Amino acid sequence: MSKSREWVYWPARLEYAAPWLIGPSLFILLGALGFSSRYIDTVSQTPRPVSKSILFIVLGTALSFILLLTHARTAYVTFRQSVRPVFFTTILLSVAYGALWSSLLVVNGSLACALCDASQIDIPTTLHVSATAVQILASVLLVSALWKTEDLSLGKVQKLRDVALAHLPKVVKGNASQDEYQRVLETLAAIPAAAGEIGLVTPREQSLVADWTSAAEELAADLGGWTPREIPENIPSRVAANLLRLARS
Repeated sequence: MSKSREWVYWPARLEYAAPWLIGPSLFILLGALGFSSRYIDTVSQTPRPVSKSILFIVLGTALSFILLLTHARTAYVTFRQSVRPVFFTTILLSVAYGALWSSLLVVNGSLACALCDASQIDIPTTLHVSATAVQILASVLLVSALWKTEDLSLGKVQKLRDVALAHLPKVVKGNASQDEYQRVLETLAAIPAAAGEIGLVTPREQSLVADWTSAAEELAADLGGWTPREIPENIPSRVAANLLRLARS
């Protein structure tokens, strides 16, 4: 897939994007109900201090980032890889929602467009409108985070890897019980199958998952066929390297 998903997040499947339609629909509904006209009248009568609008924009954007990260985290293999695209997507969405909300006000005649004459820009009103757009975005992302659907195949690989890493040290040292030993072997064997079901990931993540899969297959081959107590004396030296590969993020 394109490397652009390393910079900007978008849902992997259409059903994942359904909650995102709430945003534009909300703007259309507000316009149809005449909310925009009443809103701008309120802004004119009780102007908000610039500092307060800036604070709302910062807090609203931060909340949007957290909510979008909650939604998009499982679309990436590791937390670190999800931060950058979620950050830039939050910025893009904030700008888009600000433009959409401002456009609605201009179309309804509630707000005059001053793009051609910067001297006519009303800073307090502009910041107030921007703060409202950011708050609407945060509300939309809250709904999306609450109703989110996850990439279950990717989540399954992550969980299998975590289970294996939690028990492998005991297995390698020969301190695992027979049940723990069997569970580790079954978990390692399940990782390649789960990895084959993964959908949309970045090239870097694809390489990482492939490395996990290769390490899991080699570990399963090296650790299988022994009793738990026999493992420390019979495992090849590459087991330590494969443990590091499986733990890589």
